[in-house]
Amino acid sequence: MELQDNYTRLYRWIKQRHHLVKNKLPPTIGVLDPDGYDDSIRFLDLSPLEQVVLVAWVLNTLAPSKGINYADDSYSLKHYFSDSGCGFYIMNGMFKGAMLVTGFKVADKQSKNWCFNIKPSSTTNLYRTKANIIDKKIKY
Repeated sequence: MELQDNYTRLYRWIKQRHHLVKNKLPPTIGVLDPDGYDDSIRFLDLSPLEQVVLVAWVLNTLAPSKGINYADDSYSLKHYFSDSGCGFYIMNGMFKGAMLVTGFKVADKQSKNWCFNIKPSSTTNLYRTKANIIDKKIKY
């Protein structure tokens, strides 16, 4: 029962923040992305459960910083999520929307792949974890 209550509370919080992803991308991005795969509004295409899982992953995995981290962008971060234990396939725009919903700042919304104010240690730990998992699956 408690898990369901937490899910419900998180989804209500996400719904209150849907307006953050409804801002359309600049026209230059529309030319580069005619299908809209990179548009943050794609976050709303996810089911409520998928939105909760993605947002919970972002909140529990990525720590905000004062400065922008240019080492990892939305495209690489979406792969970290997809490869995680709770992950599933998402489009770049879906990940961008989740980052907006959770309050991360974007360096340049004109670019196709966004960089955010994420502590470098957040992604370093993800890379190490992924490398260890892959290394254990390989038999020498």
